Amino acid sequence: MYLNRQPRQSGAPPPYSPQPEHPPLGGRRSRPTVNTGCDYASVPSRRRETEPLLPSGDFNASGGFTWILVVTLVVGIITGSIVTYTATKCNYCVDVDRMEHIRAGWELERLRHDTEAAEREADRHRWRLEDVAHADKLERWRREDEERQRMGFFWADFEPLNCVRHETREYSARLENVPSGFEHRIEACRETEMSVNGVMRKPTRCEDKGARSLYGFWDVEGEAECGTYFNWFKDKGCRARWSGYKRYEMYMENLRPGDDWQIMCSSTPASFMGMTFSHPHYCVKWGEGTYGLWDIKDGSC
Repeated sequence: MYLNRQPRQSGAPPPYSPQPEHPPLGGRRSRPTVNTGCDYASVPSRRRETEPLLPSGDFNASGGFTWILVVTLVVGIITGSIVTYTATKCNYCVDVDRMEHIRAGWELERLRHDTEAAEREADRHRWRLEDVAHADKLERWRREDEERQRMGFFWADFEPLNCVRHETREYSARLENVPSGFEHRIEACRETEMSVNGVMRKPTRCEDKGARSLYGFWDVEGEAECGTYFNWFKDKGCRARWSGYKRYEMYMENLRPGDDWQIMCSSTPASFMGMTFSHPHYCVKWGEGTYGLWDIKDGSC
């Protein structure tokens, strides 16, 4: 039902010819129609032909810029995370040579630990053996003590010797009834007591000089014969000019022939000028006499 339809050549669209406007039906104006060769009158048009299909240029520019920022931010976060992870991971990365060196150190430490553990175990084993040996030794000594008591060891030829220090004298005696084949002779000497000045005492030391020559020695205190003392007090003046010390001298009396003068002097006490000394500061021997010397602080020097 096209009006003004004209014949056309094959392949060319029909010429456009405006259609007369018709009065609106029912008082309403109807949409204009275009002769396209097809009947689209029944399909309503929702958009004007001059209205663009996409949003305006301002809207497109702002939206695109926002999307670029978002994408850039996401890419930056991902890239930063990857870089951070890689850097952190590489901090704990060790090359092969370093790892081999560390493993070698661990192996050496393990071997050292095993060696120390073995040494400690060997020490414990040795200690156990020593404990057993010590217990056996104590038991043997107990049996020997009983044997010694049965055999009846005793001391003979008790005699005084020289003075060994101030008011102390040494005595000796020979241990009798000791079998020639007895193994622990020195132990027997040390454990056998003797009454000295009414007191049972073990020897201070023992000497084994062969068959029937096992001797014990005692240091007995309170011996008046060894009571050396100082006499003849002398003021020798200042030790040296501006030294601050004055020297005093005393002669030692009652030194027995054969006694060690230096030992006796260094163990003999003295008192002078209201002061008491357990021994001299120095001991000297001039001719046949032994002297004790004291250096006392003195402001006049």
